[in-house]
Amino acid sequence: MVKEFTPKQVEISFRKFSDNAEDLESSDYNTFDTNLSIFLNHCENDEIMKTITSPLKNTEIFDKCDKEFLSKGGSMVGSSKITFPEDEYERDSYIYQLLLKLKDKERDITNITMRAYGANVLSEAVYWFNEKITSKLTRSLKYKLEEIGERIEREVKEGENVPINMLIVYQDNSINIKHTKIEGDAAIGKEAKIKKN
Repeated sequence: MVKEFTPKQVEISFRKFSDNAEDLESSDYNTFDTNLSIFLNHCENDEIMKTITSPLKNTEIFDKCDKEFLSKGGSMVGSSKITFPEDEYERDSYIYQLLLKLKDKERDITNITMRAYGANVLSEAVYWFNEKITSKLTRSLKYKLEEIGERIEREVKEGENVPINMLIVYQDNSINIKHTKIEGDAAIGKEAKIKKN
């Protein structure tokens, strides 16, 4: 695993991410699958982006959020409400994994949009999905990349490389010990929570 990158490598990776995100967000039904694959391929295989997106593949978060996602609403088409977690990490993690499941055909975009929006025209469904769901993730990641870029400008001197730890933006601060979950700073007690699972 690469431990550091040149600032130029980071810049190019971030620019590719932005371009791929824009292509995905502007997709229609005919281009959505291809643009989704290109976007996720960059996030999953580019060494820089992989460092940023790997923590988003927390299946516990996905399972928890997925129960709430389209659970509210009646049986009528378009009556379900989309519910996202308020926590940024959980929301980004859920949407990222949802996109992975769409790519792997474990989820169907038309099923989601029909239940939540009532979209029965495929291009309209893709547009709605990207506007209401995909854009939340891409916008959040773009903010993260911008923060990293500013930090690189401030802290990395000319001729130095960017250490991999500078790219870590998502952290899960919980620890599972047998049937106990500790969250927060339990060592000094600030906002610590200990729950029996």
